[in-house]
Amino acid sequence: MNNKQLLSATLKQYRRDLGLTQEQVAQALHIDRSTYAYYEMGRSSPSLEIAAKFATLFGVTIDALICRNTDELTDSRALNEDFRLLRKDEQSLLLRYRRLPADSRDDVRKYVEEL
Repeated sequence: MNNKQLLSATLKQYRRDLGLTQEQVAQALHIDRSTYAYYEMGRSSPSLEIAAKFATLFGVTIDALICRNTDELTDSRALNEDFRLLRKDEQSLLLRYRRLPADSRDDVRKYVEEL
C-alpha cells in the first residue's frame, strides 16, 4: 500500500472511530465534503496544511495519519472510543477546541483549571 492509500484508509478509520460523518469533518476543516470524500477515496491528497488540520482534529501526528506509528494509532483508537460516548454538544466542543491554535488551547486550559 502506498502513502496515498494508507492516508485514505486512515482518514476513514479515524472519522469512523469518532463517529463523524464526512460532512462533519469537512465543516470542521472548512473544506467541501466532496474534497474530503476524494481524500478518503484516494483520488487526491491533502496539502500539508490540510493534513496538519486532520492531525489536530483527530488528535494525532501527521505521521500517524499514514500509519507509520502504530502505537499512536492504537492509543488514538482507544481515545476515540471514549469520544463516541460523549454527548453531541460535548463532541462539538472538543472538536472546536482541537481546531484552536496552541496558545488559545493553553488559555482555555488555564480558564477551566481556575473553575
